[in-house]
Amino acid sequence: MNGSIRILLVGYPRVFRGNMKSQTGSSVGDHCVPVKKTKVTVSKSPCMPPPKAAVSKAAKKSKVVNSAEPKEVETVASESSDTGDSDSDHIEAATTDVVPSPTRKRKRTSKYWAEFQEVLIKGKTHGECKHCKRNIGAESKNGTSSLRKHLNSCMAYKRAQQQINQMFLKASETQDGSVVAYNFKFNQEVTRDCIARMIILHELPFSFVEYIGFRRVLTSLQPNIKLVKRNTTKSDCIRIYQMEKKHLYDIFSKVQSRISLTTDMWTCTTQNRGYMALTAHYVDEEWKIQKRILSFNVVDVQHTGVNIAKVLMEQLYKWNIDRKIASITLDNASTNKVVVSELLAQLKPDNGLLLDGELFHVRCSAHVVAIIVDHGMLQIKEEIHKIRNSVKFIRGSPQRQQKFKEVCLQVNAPDKKLIQDVDTRWNSTYLMLETALLFREAFNRFGKIEPDFLNVAPTSEDWNNASSLSICLKVFYEVTILFSGTSYVTVNRYFDTACSLYLELREWCDSDDALISKMAVNMMKKFERYWQLTSKIFAIASILDHRFKMKLLDYYFPLIYPGNSEEKKLEVMEVLKRLYNEYATNYASSAHVYSANISTNQVNMEDSVGSSGSTLSSQSSFTSRRKGLTAFMEESSQHDVVRTDLEQYLSADVHPIRKGSGIDLNDSSFDVLGWWKFHGPMYPIVAVIARDILAIPASSVASESVFSTSGRVVDKFRSSMLPETIEALICTQDWIRSALKNEGYGLGSTSLQTLLEAMEELESDDDDATSHIV
Repeated sequence: MNGSIRILLVGYPRVFRGNMKSQTGSSVGDHCVPVKKTKVTVSKSPCMPPPKAAVSKAAKKSKVVNSAEPKEVETVASESSDTGDSDSDHIEAATTDVVPSPTRKRKRTSKYWAEFQEVLIKGKTHGECKHCKRNIGAESKNGTSSLRKHLNSCMAYKRAQQQINQMFLKASETQDGSVVAYNFKFNQEVTRDCIARMIILHELPFSFVEYIGFRRVLTSLQPNIKLVKRNTTKSDCIRIYQMEKKHLYDIFSKVQSRISLTTDMWTCTTQNRGYMALTAHYVDEEWKIQKRILSFNVVDVQHTGVNIAKVLMEQLYKWNIDRKIASITLDNASTNKVVVSELLAQLKPDNGLLLDGELFHVRCSAHVVAIIVDHGMLQIKEEIHKIRNSVKFIRGSPQRQQKFKEVCLQVNAPDKKLIQDVDTRWNSTYLMLETALLFREAFNRFGKIEPDFLNVAPTSEDWNNASSLSICLKVFYEVTILFSGTSYVTVNRYFDTACSLYLELREWCDSDDALISKMAVNMMKKFERYWQLTSKIFAIASILDHRFKMKLLDYYFPLIYPGNSEEKKLEVMEVLKRLYNEYATNYASSAHVYSANISTNQVNMEDSVGSSGSTLSSQSSFTSRRKGLTAFMEESSQHDVVRTDLEQYLSADVHPIRKGSGIDLNDSSFDVLGWWKFHGPMYPIVAVIARDILAIPASSVASESVFSTSGRVVDKFRSSMLPETIEALICTQDWIRSALKNEGYGLGSTSLQTLLEAMEELESDDDDATSHIV
């Protein structure tokens, strides 16, 4: 009908009673019929207002309910049997038992509501099961326990879940090669955890989870997945950090070996803040070298030695490892001397440092090498000036680079790019010279087609100097690579390498090449200074390498100390014996100590001889001989037992070397810890010493490499990130990578060249920014 309106009447009696009159005056009382659920249409005629009887209390209630309009209620229309006047519209009552609940101000948070539709029944909130359509009472004051109980017993719900599980099948291969398929149940929480770990591991922004492409991938894999926002992902990452931190704390509480530390400072230029990285190194129960970043915390105070030591001690107490420290490896910054003295003052009294802290401070070998080379390079800057300028000239414009590339094709030069060095970084200078030497012919030809290049083109003498310098610098570069490892033992490799370097420098000093001789003389001055500070601890580590034991000292010391090599060897052995006695006292009460063993053995032998003499004078010759034999056997046995673990270890043969095969000390695949795992029970005390000493890192590169990661995490686009979040991301990434590595996942390792270049850039930034903070 035109101009009609629809009224939903709720709660009417089954029949109308009253004297409602139609437009013509006829009574509707005679036309009462039973009422079904219906939609009632009332004429909007100006002559007849809606009857008051129709606006009942139930109708008002229905009007309120429908004002929210959650959804349209389905009703069943009932045709009237009245055949009266066609101009009058009959009004019939409508009733309903279930009404959808009006829109709530707060969203339902319980997971059970996902399986129910909220409805109102007689003014009370109910949940209509989406599977069996049963209504369950769900008043907010009663909670959702009734909904949960219903789902546990709802067969329709269980059948639906089984159908979902059957949609996901996972195949696995058995030992006999056959493939077995089984149900796979999707877990929302596991998926969120995996996404958060992916964000941490691959240094992705939190907003990655909001990328439309990533969301479409997820929904294509699992349409029912609940997508999360960046803030939720950030919270997940912090939760994982706290969980992994607790797990690492439990590991440190159980670890039996001592822990060695490395640390370094970095200034973030995007935030103008100083950060300190602290890394722990130890050997686990499987005799595998382990490295974990303990903290990457901001240091807002002045970077003095006292303040740095205070921050370090706070971390040691927080991790409860202050009584397990073996050493700390630091670079050669002047503040680190104060750091070491402050740490010794706090750790010495109660924490039992090795030899009362005598072996505590280890200087970073990579920094020592850098200092030695930098000191020598100061004297030869002019000799490589033209090589540097020629590389800069070619790289100065795209047109020159294109011309040079064409020339390289003509002379069959290697397909590489020229490297521009940083004149304050020796390793970049070496890489520049090494690469430029490959293009020597191309450089000469390029000067013929580019006249301006002749002003900076290297001469033959320049090329010869570059060749000589490249050979020398290559030795130091390879040594730096060796010392910078973090996945293998490095401390046992230092002594042999340093001795070889010393002898090489001594030969260079006497070289006929004036350039090499001048450089080597300056290098030797620095080398002798730092060699005196580091030789003993590294010599002990080389003795604990069963391939050499005392052989390295026997070979190198006569060459380095021609007049007093035996005295130098005794100095090293004296430190090793004192270290052994300390371990024997602490780890085994029955272990033999050097000074006590000798005197005890002598006393026992004197007593035995005296008793044997008295026996011989009082008994027959036959009996005396038998008792004398018994005494001799006892004394011989005692003499064998009295040998210490260290004596037995040193007297045993070294690791066999096949004749003519040689031995490669730079072979990082050789597992010295694996040997100790197998042979440790034969030398229990020495094995404990080896476990602690071989865990000492030869360099602090492990901590410095953290700054490469932090430079990517805290870039200019994320400079407002909180320090606590930065620490959580960097530490957790290291812990996840270590766990994956232990599980056999090959994550790949950053090349040393890339690592050194990143470190150079960061150290350069640090040099520029330190003056503003320190």
